[in-house]
Amino acid sequence: MSFEGYKREAREVDPEMLKKLLEQAIKNLGDNPIRIYDGHDNHGSPFQEFFEKILKDEKAMNQLKDLLSKLKP
Repeated sequence: MSFEGYKREAREVDPEMLKKLLEQAIKNLGDNPIRIYDGHDNHGSPFQEFFEKILKDEKAMNQLKDLLSKLKP
Protein backbone atom coordinates (compact mmCIF):
# COMPACT_ATOMS: atom_id res chain seq x y z
CA MET A 1 0.00 0.00 0.00
CA SER A 2 2.80 2.42 0.84
CA PHE A 3 4.53 1.77 -2.45
CA GLU A 4 1.33 2.43 -4.36
CA GLY A 5 0.85 5.75 -2.56
CA TYR A 6 4.45 6.79 -3.19
CA LYS A 7 4.15 5.70 -6.81
CA ARG A 8 1.04 7.80 -7.33
CA GLU A 9 2.67 10.86 -5.79
CA ALA A 10 5.96 10.35 -7.65
CA ARG A 11 4.14 10.01 -10.96
CA GLU A 12 2.42 13.35 -10.37
CA VAL A 13 5.63 15.13 -9.39
CA ASP A 14 8.30 13.78 -11.72
CA PRO A 15 8.66 10.67 -13.91
CA GLU A 16 12.35 10.49 -12.92
CA MET A 17 11.29 10.25 -9.26
CA LEU A 18 9.08 7.27 -10.15
CA LYS A 19 12.09 5.56 -11.72
CA LYS A 20 14.20 6.17 -8.57
CA LEU A 21 11.36 4.88 -6.36
CA LEU A 22 11.15 1.67 -8.36
CA GLU A 23 14.94 1.19 -8.24
CA GLN A 24 14.96 1.69 -4.47
CA ALA A 25 12.03 -0.69 -3.97
CA ILE A 26 13.76 -3.40 -6.01
CA LYS A 27 17.01 -2.88 -4.06
CA ASN A 28 15.21 -3.13 -0.71
CA LEU A 29 13.24 -6.22 -1.71
CA GLY A 30 16.47 -7.90 -2.83
CA ASP A 31 18.33 -7.21 0.42
CA ASN A 32 18.66 -9.91 3.06
CA PRO A 33 15.86 -9.38 5.62
CA ILE A 34 18.16 -10.50 8.46
CA ARG A 35 20.25 -7.32 7.92
CA ILE A 36 17.77 -5.46 10.13
CA TYR A 37 18.63 -7.62 13.14
CA ASP A 38 22.31 -8.07 12.40
CA GLY A 39 24.66 -5.84 14.35
CA HIS A 40 24.82 -3.84 17.56
CA ASP A 41 22.28 -1.15 16.70
CA ASN A 42 19.27 -3.29 17.57
CA HIS A 43 17.58 -1.85 20.61
CA GLY A 44 14.46 -3.10 22.30
CA SER A 45 13.26 0.45 22.87
CA PRO A 46 14.42 4.05 22.54
CA PHE A 47 15.18 4.05 26.28
CA GLN A 48 17.52 1.10 25.88
CA GLU A 49 19.40 2.94 23.14
CA PHE A 50 19.58 6.10 25.27
CA PHE A 51 20.88 4.31 28.36
CA GLU A 52 23.37 2.31 26.34
CA LYS A 53 24.84 5.52 24.95
CA ILE A 54 24.90 7.15 28.39
CA LEU A 55 26.74 4.17 29.90
CA LYS A 56 29.44 4.46 27.23
CA ASP A 57 29.89 8.21 27.75
CA GLU A 58 32.44 8.72 30.53
CA LYS A 59 31.60 12.41 31.04
CA ALA A 60 27.87 11.67 31.35
CA MET A 61 28.54 8.83 33.78
CA ASN A 62 30.68 11.08 35.99
CA GLN A 63 27.95 13.71 36.03
CA LEU A 64 25.37 11.07 36.90
CA LYS A 65 27.54 9.75 39.74
CA ASP A 66 27.99 13.29 41.09
CA LEU A 67 24.26 13.88 40.96
CA LEU A 68 23.48 10.60 42.71
CA SER A 69 26.06 11.26 45.42
CA LYS A 70 24.37 14.59 46.17
CA LEU A 71 20.97 12.91 46.48
CA LYS A 72 22.11 10.34 49.05
CA PRO A 73 21.34 11.35 52.67
